[in-house]
Amino acid sequence: MKFFILSILFMVHLFAQPLWMNNPTNSQFYGGIGIVKDKTLRRVAILQARAELLETIKVEISSNTESVKSSISGNYTSEFKQTIVSKAEDIVKESYVKDTFTDSEGYYYVWVVVLK
Repeated sequence: MKFFILSILFMVHLFAQPLWMNNPTNSQFYGGIGIVKDKTLRRVAILQARAELLETIKVEISSNTESVKSSISGNYTSEFKQTIVSKAEDIVKESYVKDTFTDSEGYYYVWVVVLK
């Protein structure tokens, strides 16, 4: 009986965290997660999440334009990369905090998203 109760408590704890913690990007959003030890550092968590989001978007833009990039001559490659970074930064400016979560140890998680 004790084992059964402990098993249920473990399962409740396991499923208590939001789904976005395992996959911040989904069919609707590009997402990033920021984590801090103390909720008073919320702004730091948001900056972390936006940095992660920026990297996700840069990779997405790069992978979607790989065929175009391969047809560009060497003279334009660095300009093309700079355009990708600039576009990604513009997209991240539209991001917002979609959800937050505090775990049992007090860590504060912020999920920042932008619509796809």
